[in-house]
Amino acid sequence: MTPLFIGSQGSLGVICEVIMKAQFIHPEYSVVAASYKKLSDAQSAVELAMKNKASAVEIIDGRFFRQAAVVGKMVEWAPKECFKGAVVLAIFDDFSDRARNKAAKKLTRKLESSEAIDIKTLHLEEQDLFSLHSVLALAETPSEPHMITPRVFSGILMAPEKIDSFLSELKSLESKYGVDLPVFVDFSSDYISLHPTFDSKKVSERQKILQLLAEISQIVNKYEGSFAGFGGDGRLKANFIYKNLPDDEKQLYAKVKQIFDPAGIFNPGIKTEAQPKELAAELNA
Repeated sequence: MTPLFIGSQGSLGVICEVIMKAQFIHPEYSVVAASYKKLSDAQSAVELAMKNKASAVEIIDGRFFRQAAVVGKMVEWAPKECFKGAVVLAIFDDFSDRARNKAAKKLTRKLESSEAIDIKTLHLEEQDLFSLHSVLALAETPSEPHMITPRVFSGILMAPEKIDSFLSELKSLESKYGVDLPVFVDFSSDYISLHPTFDSKKVSERQKILQLLAEISQIVNKYEGSFAGFGGDGRLKANFIYKNLPDDEKQLYAKVKQIFDPAGIFNPGIKTEAQPKELAAELNA
């Protein structure tokens, strides 16, 4: 019943108690940051990092660092040469300093035989980990007037063996729509986040958001991923997810809704297919 309850977004009840499982906080981390001129080279290096038993392995698109540099924020472990490529981060969180350093050095030796243009080892305390993703925070809040980075393109979940194919298809969309789709991938959780930027004042740009959502949702469905693997569907994203649902699943949603909300007063319009005018109104708002 848990997915049903959570997925109803508050329609079926209120959570009044939560039991949480706690884990030890690792006070220090060792992070190997390897920079590449091409995103494809970075993707090839991910497997090496995963085999070296890093607790987390991530790819940060080089365009995030380029955007940060434009507003005066340079990241010392991401040289300019990677701005058209990507950086691979391998995070080690073993309690033992010796074990962490040994694992980081072992991975560094392996990455030296890859196409890496720069490899650095960072030693961070737990509270400093957020600095690794500071460029992502900058990308979410563009400094230019009227420019927006909709969060609706985040939260994609996909099996790791299909991520490379998915990223290849994104390249085609970039060419087709003339828009950058810088990507962040966490291979330890199979999470993918896209950060395209649009001019909210232009009707053509708002239309482009809807067109991209439609195509990306189809590609995600093609590779059996989830467009809302992390975070809620949201009114805008749910429309494109709903179109790709099997008919029997749509019928199940309708029956559950009818049982628990026959008057249709709980979250009207949630998890249903919206009319184009309604989607346009969401974007205009």
